[in-house]
Amino acid sequence: MSNSNGTMLTGSVGREGNNRKEDVETVQSLLNSLMPINRLKLAIDGRNGPKTMGAISDFQTKVCKFRKADSRVDPGGRTWLALKNDASAALWAQASSMAPDMPSRPVQESVPIDVPRSTGLDLINDRSAMAVFFPHLKQREGIITHFYCDNKDLVTIGIGSLVDMDGTLSQRDNFGRSQCRELLNTWRVQFLESDGSIASEESVFSDWKRVRDGKVGARASANIARLRISKSSAEALARKQIAYFANGMCRKYPYARQLHTWIQMALIDTRWNPAKRNPWGTTSLVNKMWKLLDIGKPTFDPIGAHALFVEGWKGRGTPAYQVRVAWRNERFLEGAMRMIA
Repeated sequence: MSNSNGTMLTGSVGREGNNRKEDVETVQSLLNSLMPINRLKLAIDGRNGPKTMGAISDFQTKVCKFRKADSRVDPGGRTWLALKNDASAALWAQASSMAPDMPSRPVQESVPIDVPRSTGLDLINDRSAMAVFFPHLKQREGIITHFYCDNKDLVTIGIGSLVDMDGTLSQRDNFGRSQCRELLNTWRVQFLESDGSIASEESVFSDWKRVRDGKVGARASANIARLRISKSSAEALARKQIAYFANGMCRKYPYARQLHTWIQMALIDTRWNPAKRNPWGTTSLVNKMWKLLDIGKPTFDPIGAHALFVEGWKGRGTPAYQVRVAWRNERFLEGAMRMIA
């Protein structure tokens, strides 16, 4: 199919496309002619790599308004027609200027809370990123200042901090006691009795067990739980849990430290509420995603990793959970685009 200058697109370009050299060069040239001035131009080399696919994906999202970009241009398709339209340049520039103000990696500013620094993750030290991530967590999880049971009847506290496990009552008792001890001694969370005095470890575990046996949600458990923590303690616990998850991620994938903070954010939020799929687990899809995120390898492809990330959690959980998934997908994609720009 000819464009306005008489050139032809003989086959698809981009992810899983035919990617003939001449076609790729045509798409690269059109993208360069339309992209915002503050964006790094593509090399016109006829090779379909992560930067070319990333530019296609960004164009589809911001100009074509795809709900799910596929990073591919098909002859006669919606993306191809938009690439031939000179008006797309203004649309792309406008959409890019309206995007959230995201810091380029890294931004080294301290978070005003005592959190472990051993991860080396930019997210933990990035005030701008945390200013987005933390309100998101509070909105999705709420701030509950007492023990309560989640929708699986597992004891939780604060901003969705799980302090229970699946298992027999005996196993849960043992785990619950260890979790209460960790809350007090490791996380330094203070539980207060109704008279304002500091609760003992045994009192905290008794409260945990009382709520566990009650099997009620956050609202009803307010009448069962006797102890309370402050909102500041709940927030401090959540920040420390972010660091805890980050440590776990970096132990398994050391190169996670080099990922853009927005990708880190999406992955840690998924670990917070994974819908039975651990983002650093052992499934084939997750393993493939992480291989594409290894910035030290020639196979590094954050856009491809984003596609697998979307696929991995698509349709999981409730409709409300899918709203959270969509938020993660957007953060991951924006971070991926920053890494290849």
